[in-house]
Amino acid sequence: ATPTLNYVFHACLCGGFFGLGIVLCMLGPTLLDMSEQAGGASVKEISLVFTSRSLSYLLGSVLGGVLLEKMDNTCAMLAVAMYLVAIGSAGLPLCTAIWSMGCFMACAGVSMGLLDTGANVVTLRLWGDQAEPFVQSLHAAFALGALVAPILAEQFISHGQRAQRMH
Repeated sequence: ATPTLNYVFHACLCGGFFGLGIVLCMLGPTLLDMSEQAGGASVKEISLVFTSRSLSYLLGSVLGGVLLEKMDNTCAMLAVAMYLVAIGSAGLPLCTAIWSMGCFMACAGVSMGLLDTGANVVTLRLWGDQAEPFVQSLHAAFALGALVAPILAEQFISHGQRAQRMH
Protein backbone atom coordinates (compact mmCIF):
# COMPACT_ATOMS: atom_id res chain seq x y z
CA ALA A 1 0.00 0.00 0.00
CA THR A 2 1.08 3.57 -0.58
CA PRO A 3 2.07 5.78 2.36
CA THR A 4 -0.94 8.01 1.71
CA LEU A 5 -3.28 5.04 1.93
CA ASN A 6 -1.60 3.97 5.18
CA TYR A 7 -2.26 7.43 6.66
CA VAL A 8 -5.90 7.36 5.53
CA PHE A 9 -6.37 3.88 6.97
CA HIS A 10 -4.77 4.97 10.23
CA ALA A 11 -7.04 8.02 10.39
CA CYS A 12 -10.01 5.64 10.11
CA LEU A 13 -8.62 3.56 12.98
CA CYS A 14 -8.21 6.73 15.06
CA GLY A 15 -11.83 7.60 14.27
CA GLY A 16 -12.86 4.16 15.49
CA PHE A 17 -10.89 4.65 18.70
CA PHE A 18 -12.44 8.10 19.19
CA GLY A 19 -15.88 6.49 18.93
CA LEU A 20 -14.75 3.69 21.25
CA GLY A 21 -13.78 6.28 23.87
CA ILE A 22 -17.19 7.95 23.58
CA VAL A 23 -19.13 4.70 23.81
CA LEU A 24 -17.13 3.34 26.73
CA CYS A 25 -17.38 6.53 28.77
CA MET A 26 -20.99 7.36 27.93
CA LEU A 27 -22.43 4.65 30.16
CA GLY A 28 -21.39 6.19 33.48
CA PRO A 29 -23.05 9.61 33.11
CA THR A 30 -26.25 8.03 31.79
CA LEU A 31 -26.51 5.33 34.45
CA LEU A 32 -29.34 6.94 36.43
CA ASP A 33 -31.38 7.60 33.30
CA MET A 34 -30.88 3.99 32.26
CA SER A 35 -32.07 2.94 35.70
CA GLU A 36 -35.28 4.93 35.23
CA GLN A 37 -35.64 3.56 31.72
CA ALA A 38 -35.47 0.03 33.14
CA GLY A 39 -38.48 0.64 35.37
CA GLY A 40 -36.64 2.20 38.29
CA ALA A 41 -34.02 -0.53 38.65
CA SER A 42 -31.64 -0.11 41.55
CA VAL A 43 -28.09 1.04 40.97
CA LYS A 44 -26.96 -2.46 41.94
CA GLU A 45 -29.19 -3.98 39.27
CA ILE A 46 -28.24 -1.51 36.55
CA SER A 47 -24.56 -2.07 37.36
CA LEU A 48 -24.94 -5.51 35.81
CA VAL A 49 -24.87 -3.72 32.46
CA PHE A 50 -21.28 -2.68 33.23
CA THR A 51 -20.41 -6.25 34.14
CA SER A 52 -21.95 -7.56 30.94
CA ARG A 53 -19.95 -5.12 28.86
CA SER A 54 -16.70 -5.76 30.72
CA LEU A 55 -16.84 -9.55 30.47
CA SER A 56 -17.80 -9.28 26.81
CA TYR A 57 -14.95 -6.84 26.17
CA LEU A 58 -12.53 -9.40 27.59
CA LEU A 59 -14.04 -12.12 25.41
CA GLY A 60 -13.82 -9.84 22.36
CA SER A 61 -10.17 -9.05 23.05
CA VAL A 62 -9.27 -12.75 23.19
CA LEU A 63 -11.44 -13.53 20.17
CA GLY A 64 -9.81 -10.64 18.29
CA GLY A 65 -6.36 -12.10 18.88
CA VAL A 66 -7.46 -15.48 17.57
CA LEU A 67 -9.24 -14.03 14.54
CA LEU A 68 -6.28 -11.84 13.62
CA GLU A 69 -4.13 -14.95 13.31
CA LYS A 70 -6.70 -16.80 11.20
CA MET A 71 -8.19 -14.07 8.96
CA ASP A 72 -6.62 -12.62 5.86
CA ASN A 73 -8.93 -9.59 5.70
CA THR A 74 -8.51 -7.84 9.04
CA CYS A 75 -10.08 -4.69 7.59
CA ALA A 76 -13.39 -6.52 7.26
CA MET A 77 -13.16 -7.70 10.87
CA LEU A 78 -12.51 -4.15 12.09
CA ALA A 79 -15.35 -2.73 9.98
CA VAL A 80 -17.80 -5.33 11.28
CA ALA A 81 -16.63 -4.64 14.84
CA MET A 82 -17.26 -0.90 14.39
CA TYR A 83 -20.76 -1.55 13.04
CA LEU A 84 -21.57 -3.91 15.91
CA VAL A 85 -20.38 -1.35 18.47
CA ALA A 86 -22.73 1.15 16.84
CA ILE A 87 -25.66 -1.29 16.82
CA GLY A 88 -25.07 -2.33 20.43
CA SER A 89 -24.85 1.29 21.56
CA ALA A 90 -27.76 2.55 19.46
CA GLY A 91 -30.01 -0.24 20.73
CA LEU A 92 -29.43 0.62 24.37
CA PRO A 93 -31.87 3.57 24.51
CA LEU A 94 -34.60 1.29 23.17
CA CYS A 95 -34.29 -1.19 26.04
CA THR A 96 -36.69 -1.17 28.98
CA ALA A 97 -35.34 -4.20 30.85
CA ILE A 98 -31.98 -4.91 32.47
CA TRP A 99 -31.52 -8.18 30.55
CA SER A 100 -32.01 -6.47 27.16
CA MET A 101 -29.60 -3.68 28.13
CA GLY A 102 -27.10 -6.36 29.15
CA CYS A 103 -27.51 -8.13 25.79
CA PHE A 104 -26.95 -4.96 23.77
CA MET A 105 -23.96 -4.04 25.90
CA ALA A 106 -22.57 -7.57 25.56
CA CYS A 107 -22.78 -7.20 21.76
CA ALA A 108 -21.04 -3.84 21.98
CA GLY A 109 -18.48 -5.20 24.46
CA VAL A 110 -17.37 -8.10 22.27
CA SER A 111 -17.08 -5.72 19.35
CA MET A 112 -15.12 -3.18 21.43
CA GLY A 113 -12.66 -5.89 22.42
CA LEU A 114 -12.27 -6.93 18.77
CA LEU A 115 -11.74 -3.32 17.73
CA ASP A 116 -9.27 -2.58 20.51
CA THR A 117 -7.09 -5.62 19.91
CA GLY A 118 -7.47 -5.51 16.14
CA ALA A 119 -6.60 -1.85 15.69
CA ASN A 120 -3.50 -2.14 17.87
CA VAL A 121 -2.23 -5.20 16.02
CA VAL A 122 -3.05 -3.80 12.59
CA THR A 123 -1.26 -0.56 13.47
CA LEU A 124 1.83 -2.52 14.52
CA ARG A 125 1.73 -4.53 11.29
CA LEU A 126 1.08 -1.48 9.13
CA TRP A 127 3.88 0.72 10.48
CA GLY A 128 6.42 -1.86 11.68
CA ASP A 129 9.40 -0.25 13.44
CA GLN A 130 7.81 3.19 13.03
CA ALA A 131 4.59 2.22 14.86
CA GLU A 132 5.14 3.93 18.22
CA PRO A 133 3.65 7.37 17.42
CA PHE A 134 0.78 5.74 15.53
CA VAL A 135 -0.12 3.49 18.46
CA GLN A 136 0.04 6.54 20.71
CA SER A 137 -2.24 8.45 18.35
CA LEU A 138 -4.80 5.63 18.58
CA HIS A 139 -4.86 5.92 22.34
CA ALA A 140 -4.91 9.72 22.21
CA ALA A 141 -8.00 9.48 19.98
CA PHE A 142 -9.57 7.16 22.55
CA ALA A 143 -8.78 9.65 25.36
CA LEU A 144 -10.28 12.49 23.36
CA GLY A 145 -13.46 10.45 22.88
CA ALA A 146 -13.53 9.70 26.62
CA LEU A 147 -13.17 13.42 27.32
CA VAL A 148 -16.02 14.33 24.96
CA ALA A 149 -18.42 11.61 26.20
CA PRO A 150 -19.67 13.33 29.39
CA ILE A 151 -20.10 16.60 27.48
CA LEU A 152 -22.24 14.81 24.90
CA ALA A 153 -24.12 12.87 27.58
CA GLU A 154 -25.05 16.09 29.37
CA GLN A 155 -27.18 17.05 26.37
CA PHE A 156 -29.33 13.94 26.75
CA ILE A 157 -29.50 13.33 30.50
CA SER A 158 -33.00 13.90 31.84
CA HIS A 159 -31.96 15.35 35.20
CA GLY A 160 -35.11 13.64 36.48
CA GLN A 161 -36.30 13.31 40.05
CA ARG A 162 -34.21 10.25 40.80
CA ALA A 163 -31.04 11.95 39.61
CA GLN A 164 -31.85 15.01 41.72
CA ARG A 165 -32.36 12.86 44.82
CA MET A 166 -28.88 11.41 44.34
CA HIS A 167 -27.23 14.88 44.50
